[in-house]
Amino acid sequence: MKMLKRLTIPLLIAVVVVIGALAVRWLFVRGEGPARAPARAADQPPPGWRVADEERTSSALQRLNPLHRPGEADVVMKDWPAGSRVVRIETEGGEEVELGILPGGEVAVPEGQPHSVTVYHKPEPAVALELRPFVGAGLSIDGPAVVAGVDVVRAWRLHLGPGVAVAFPDREVAAVGTLGYSVWRNVDVRLAGGYGTAGGTAAVGVSLAIE
Repeated sequence: MKMLKRLTIPLLIAVVVVIGALAVRWLFVRGEGPARAPARAADQPPPGWRVADEERTSSALQRLNPLHRPGEADVVMKDWPAGSRVVRIETEGGEEVELGILPGGEVAVPEGQPHSVTVYHKPEPAVALELRPFVGAGLSIDGPAVVAGVDVVRAWRLHLGPGVAVAFPDREVAAVGTLGYSVWRNVDVRLAGGYGTAGGTAAVGVSLAIE
């Protein structure tokens, strides 16, 4: 148990560094750039298809620069909610067709468009294995706490996995099982419970998944 307490400062530092890096990336680095290929092999398109090029809107840090000029993506996405995409298709005859994809995945088409548009959808399985690290903070029965771990099972919008919790001010360390519910993108409301240097513990808080 004493060894676990000795590890709390390095663990806390690591959690703070990860949270800080995620916050910087989320707020400032998500700017214009080429499309990223799907991370998982299972997410790759079938043979004969490729991932389309993607232009992103300016990041928050770029917009703070008084000399920065909005790019084409900024103009196109001005009235769309954050997380949306607009797909622009240019035919061989020079005609342009645009389709919008909302944050929830719904496809929008311009009113009065003469083209017929059908969306074919293959939903993800309701229950699946995953590898989804997370960090978070909240309140435990021993005081304010930070939690870090990795989700290994997804069931609908629920994520389950093991983790480590550190409660303050006494730096009590516990191995916990966690259950997170996705409320927005990779932000979850999370419950944790387990056993550690102070005996049984439970906590509730908010976590940010690393995706």
